[in-house]
This record gives sequence, structure tokens and C-alpha cells, in this order.
Amino acid sequence: MPSDRDRLSDEALADIAYLARSRNRVEILGVIASQPHSPREIAETTGSARSTLERILTELEERGWARRTSGGGYVSTDAGKFVMEEFSPVVEAMEAIRNLGETISWLPQDELRISLSHFSDAIVRRPDDPTEAIDYMTEVIRTTEDFRVISHLIPPERTANAIHDGIEAGRLNFDYVLTEDVLEFLSDHPERRERWAHTIEAGAALRAIEGPIPCNLWIFDEIVWIKKSRPGSIQDTFGVPIISDDDTVRAWGHDLIDSYRDGVTPVDSEAFRGDQPVQPAESSEGT
Repeated sequence: MPSDRDRLSDEALADIAYLARSRNRVEILGVIASQPHSPREIAETTGSARSTLERILTELEERGWARRTSGGGYVSTDAGKFVMEEFSPVVEAMEAIRNLGETISWLPQDELRISLSHFSDAIVRRPDDPTEAIDYMTEVIRTTEDFRVISHLIPPERTANAIHDGIEAGRLNFDYVLTEDVLEFLSDHPERRERWAHTIEAGAALRAIEGPIPCNLWIFDEIVWIKKSRPGSIQDTFGVPIISDDDTVRAWGHDLIDSYRDGVTPVDSEAFRGDQPVQPAESSEGT
């Protein structure tokens, strides 16, 4: 039975190395991947010196990744287009790994249905004080219109107040999937439960699930925050988020929240009033 080492092609690795060793090669092949360009246009777009450009175009032709047109320009072959389509996400995925560092472990591998390349532009916000992150989240909520959450973290008081005020003012739509542990905690604290009862009555949609959840996820309009889902220090939970405005990441985030909320009965405001027991949620399929 062949080993993983046996399955690695030296020729394929050489092709990868050829591109990886030169930004100019990647940029030139990228320019001609969509449509023909003259050498002058390629040089202007990439900033390549004439001698460098001529050498790389010749190399790309020899590899079967580019061809010369009848008008003297260059365009990628079908093979060249596939090379760029496959190579670019690898580069972006490596960029994401470098950017995220140790926080990459916060991404739910079993439920991450998108390429890591979509996190290449994500940032990790590392405030000096975790309360600074809470203040920042609270300010973001005050300008957000659609706020969706799946989390096992207990909302800080300032954040909960901002959510309540936004919903009562008719500005904020709030869709919150929380774990039963959080629901029980909020229900057991008189200073919190009345506000959450009013928040539901004002229009918030809360659904409680048994858990566990794959990650803590907040979507503020176009912006996605992801935080550590396992127990840890406050710096790792409330203090440090991964932040992305990538369209694909946002669509994945909405799908993830939907997969946990669909089929779960909304929490009634009475769960936060008097001595009403916390009602267990009806688990959705596939969670």
C-alpha cells in the first residue's frame, strides 16, 4: 500500500515551488488568466522589468500554462487557469494560518464548510484589557441593525443593556441561540431576568439548546466575530475575537446559526419571570 510520501509527486512539488519562489510569476500568470494582455500591459500591471517579464512568459509557455496570441499578447491556457484557481487559495490559506496563529484552533473544524483561504484577511483583535473588548462590542451593537449570536458565554451587563435598548428603540433585530446553562444562569439572577423578559417581549428571538456548540459566533450586520468555545481565561473568551468581513465567512456563519436554531422552540418571556422553571429546548436535527 503506497504511503503518503509515495503519493507526493516530485513534478507537482516542483511546479508549486516554481510559483512559490517568485511573486512575479504568480502575478503575471494571474494577469493573463482572465484575458489576453500585451507585454506592455502586463508590465504596467505587475511592475515587472522587461527582461524579467520576457523570461517568465517564456517559462510559462514552456510549462504549457500560457500561450502567445496572434496579436502578440499573452493569455493563459486552460491548464494555466486551473493552476491559478488551485494555487491562490493555498496561498490565502497559508496567510490565514499566519494571521490567526494559535486562535486558528477556535475555528470549528468539524463544521467549517468553507476553505481556510476565506480567513486570509481576518484579524485577531487583542486588547490589553478584556473589558476593552466588552466596551468595543457594546459600541458595535449600538450601530448594528441585525445581530445574530450562538454562544455559551454569559452576556456582560453593558452588552445586555445595549441589546435591550436597541430592540426597544426598534433599531435592532436580535436572534440569539444560547445554551441551556446560560438560560438557567440568567433565569436564576433577578437583576438580569426581568430585563431579558422585556427584551423578548420587545421582539428578541431567543432559543436555548442543550449544547455543546462548535464555537462562539457573533454576526453584527456584515461583520463576523468568532471566539474560543472551550473554557479558558477571560482574555481568551471575552477578550480576543477573530474578526472577518468576508462574504463567504458571513454566509457560513448564518448557516451555522440556522443549523442550531431551526426546529428549536423559542424561549418565552415567562422563563425569566417568577418561579417558572427553565423549559428544556427541543433539539434541532443535525446539531
